[in-house]
Amino acid sequence: MEQIYLWGAGRLADDILNALDATMPEYKSNAVFHIKGVIDNDKTRQHQLFHGLEIVLPGEALQCGFSNLIILNDAEYLIREQAEGGYHIPKEKVQTRWYLLQLLLRLKYDKTQDREILSVLEYWKEHPISLFNNFMPPVERYHEVIWDLKRNLPYIQFQTVEGNTKRMYYPRNYRFSIWDGIQVVEDILYEQMPMSPHLYTYGGHEVKEGDIILDGGVCEGNFALRYVDLASKIYLAECDPDWKEALFYTFEQYQDKIVHCEKPLSNRDGYYSASIDAFVKERLDFMKLDIEGAEIQAVEGAERTLRSNSVRCSVCCYHKKEDEAILKKKFAEFGYDTGVSKGYMTFLWDRDIWWNVGFRRGVVYAEK
Repeated sequence: MEQIYLWGAGRLADDILNALDATMPEYKSNAVFHIKGVIDNDKTRQHQLFHGLEIVLPGEALQCGFSNLIILNDAEYLIREQAEGGYHIPKEKVQTRWYLLQLLLRLKYDKTQDREILSVLEYWKEHPISLFNNFMPPVERYHEVIWDLKRNLPYIQFQTVEGNTKRMYYPRNYRFSIWDGIQVVEDILYEQMPMSPHLYTYGGHEVKEGDIILDGGVCEGNFALRYVDLASKIYLAECDPDWKEALFYTFEQYQDKIVHCEKPLSNRDGYYSASIDAFVKERLDFMKLDIEGAEIQAVEGAERTLRSNSVRCSVCCYHKKEDEAILKKKFAEFGYDTGVSKGYMTFLWDRDIWWNVGFRRGVVYAEK
């Protein structure tokens, strides 16, 4: 059994342990790991209880010994510096909050028979937790960033399914990765590799020639641009103003088949939001939605469109724990059969992740 200390007895640690006390009280006594106590530098709190765990000074924790210590403090860099530099704790024993999430997932699925989850747990014996874990290989391909001096905008060269090369523009203040001193973008279609839990299309569930597409959550436009020569019309829904100029120039030569929506998609159409039923004026053939947890409301606002058409749908469900089940129910009400992408995701950016510890499917597929 792994013996750990939590380092931090402040706001962040309090928020995390409040969630765990309410949803996973077994975290304090289980067969996977044992929390020996909480480290805090405040001598006045020494040997007090914090969520039932004893507070100790760093030196006392060192004397007691441990497998790992987990930093639960927003000042992670400073604490790591103190742990590694001041107390000479090996850096491989100083972990972030995500290591605690990894332990909690191991605990939650300790008795699982799901082969995909078992493969993740086996992968974690040698690797840290990540968005895709073992379901995706490391990124190996990069696009070099080029600057359009006339427009003063950066872009990359992007290839469509038709084999045509297009410029995909980015905001001029975009923070690119640097590789060998060159600005680069990691493989823009990485998440659309065949084994990806985030895959939008697969054999039989694809964009076809002449399709009318709705791309909800366009971002840089890698989905819509990939099919721009194949589609007869594309509705682009992107509410982030930072992408407005870049998307205009990316799709500039296709303005005859592009319709922009700069409002968030929702179940209400008005000044601050748009419904798909109001936005889409004719038939719809393929709908992709990746809109940061607003997918359910967007599907509710597409009832007429979905009922009156046979739409191939790829809707992300990983942003919130309950989204997969709710989306499947909504689509069933509209006469659609559903499935899910292969593999599981651990969505580390969910603000409620500590209240909803668990693996999630990436995409709900729906067809009539």
